[in-house]
Amino acid sequence: MVKITFKHTGKETTVEANEGETLLQVAERNNLPIIGGCGGACICGSCCVDIDPDHINLIHEADINEQDVLECLPMCKTTSRLACQIVITKSMDGMVVTIN
Repeated sequence: MVKITFKHTGKETTVEANEGETLLQVAERNNLPIIGGCGGACICGSCCVDIDPDHINLIHEADINEQDVLECLPMCKTTSRLACQIVITKSMDGMVVTIN
């Protein structure tokens, strides 16, 4: 199991994630306040999260489709990613994510 900490609405919640799940699936399974409007199809941007700068290097770079969506989001930062596009790996154990 991989432990991921989500920061949201002034709280921190640490949950267990399975390798191969997306960050969006983990958040939804744990009833965290995140929206997956397009069902994980990488087209709406509603699951935008910020990855802690200390952990951003654990995640593969965004592909062109994800980059296009992120560029349209006004709250986008250099550490912003779409939770539906981040697949959990063991190396992400301890990662901290802020839900926008």
